[in-house]
Amino acid sequence: MDIINSKNDKIQLATFVVDKLLFGINVMHVQEVINYEEPTMVPLAPYEVAGLINLRGVIVTAIDIKKLLEINDETLCSDPKIVIVNYANEKIGLIVDQIKDVVEVDYNTKENVPASLTGNLKKILNAIYKLDKLLLEVKLDALLT
Repeated sequence: MDIINSKNDKIQLATFVVDKLLFGINVMHVQEVINYEEPTMVPLAPYEVAGLINLRGVIVTAIDIKKLLEINDETLCSDPKIVIVNYANEKIGLIVDQIKDVVEVDYNTKENVPASLTGNLKKILNAIYKLDKLLLEVKLDALLT
């Protein structure tokens, strides 16, 4: 019988809330979290692109997760944040309602995404973890393509 190194079976997820749903992204992709700033709109950009922001001299595309998930509530919460992630040698900002903790989950306890789930939510999810609340792990490549 193989001995499993429990350290390798753990994954750390930076968690955040969008419309009462708890999401997590592998911390290896997260650069930082910044306070919300109004993005500069880009003509002819896809619907989910909120615009561009200036992050210390670097232009970052800001993605509105609510629009991406087809959530009709377009009002901003009282203190939104932008999660800056590194993807394909580019920095992308994800507009979220609230930042939560970094959590370590046992990768072996993940649940598959239900087949009955539809739409963009199904496309962007990698796994689901049962914590105090369901934690939806995001596939960053699916989210940003």
